[in-house]
Amino acid sequence: MTISDTQHPVYVMIDKIWNHIQRSLLEGNFDYEASVGMLTQHLEVARDLQHPLLEGRIYSWLALIELELDHFEAAQAYYQNALKIFEQLGDQARIGAMINNLGETYRRTNRHLEAAECYVRTQQVGRVQGDLRMEILATTNEGLSRIALGELDRAEELFKHSIELAWDSNNDDYIRSAVGEAHQGLAEIALKQQKYPLAWQSINEALRIHTERTRLQHVCSTYLVMAQLAAADPSADQDPAELFRLSREYAEKIKSPARITRVLITEGNYWRNQKDRDHALACYQEAIQLIAQNHLAEDVEFLRQRIQELSNE
Repeated sequence: MTISDTQHPVYVMIDKIWNHIQRSLLEGNFDYEASVGMLTQHLEVARDLQHPLLEGRIYSWLALIELELDHFEAAQAYYQNALKIFEQLGDQARIGAMINNLGETYRRTNRHLEAAECYVRTQQVGRVQGDLRMEILATTNEGLSRIALGELDRAEELFKHSIELAWDSNNDDYIRSAVGEAHQGLAEIALKQQKYPLAWQSINEALRIHTERTRLQHVCSTYLVMAQLAAADPSADQDPAELFRLSREYAEKIKSPARITRVLITEGNYWRNQKDRDHALACYQEAIQLIAQNHLAEDVEFLRQRIQELSNE
């Protein structure tokens, strides 16, 4: 099988298998053991056929599964294997995609400066390749990292640029998701600046896009921002507790311990500010358990300090 032979029956079959796995992953009815086992078997097939393109793609699919399930070290290893293969093939489009996805593993483990560097590189590849989708995704992702780094002005520029770029695109599913995340990022910035009407406008648009596209992980994070906004805005007519519940519900649907933990910590902070000691303790204690069970990159000592303070009240 030649490198360019994407019409070979084996290649087509494995590509269809992946499309089915990806759909189940996005819809929350995913079987981890069966899917990883099947892809690992086909990885051996790709090697036997001496088809590095297929091998690299399977590595990238395995990485995406691990990333979505918060297995960040495994995801990084698979992405690095895929990147090495695509570099050997000189496949610039897939090189850019793997660098962007490595950035996602860094961002999800709070390594935001490394993540931002990956996203900048990906944008450069996208511009050189004329790949507008790649540029839009990486621009939005860099904005999310810039928020975490406290660079709000730069983040706002990036989100607005991402939305502007999307006007000139074919507006496919990935681009719509990136635009939704850009609106969510603008809402987070407006929330930090206490510009509540603008924050509600942006977060409602983000929720509309994500529910329309059935992106469960994005719906989860959107509800989390909405909960924080409802808690901060004195004129809000939505219940923060209900929004936290919805955010957690979506995190559980996609079986994401990292997202559940993030919801618990944020909700714990809310109850602490409300002087509700018992609810806050329950959230922090459950978060610590999830961090320990799943080896997550969260600040356990900070949580223990919070628990100690609440216990002494």
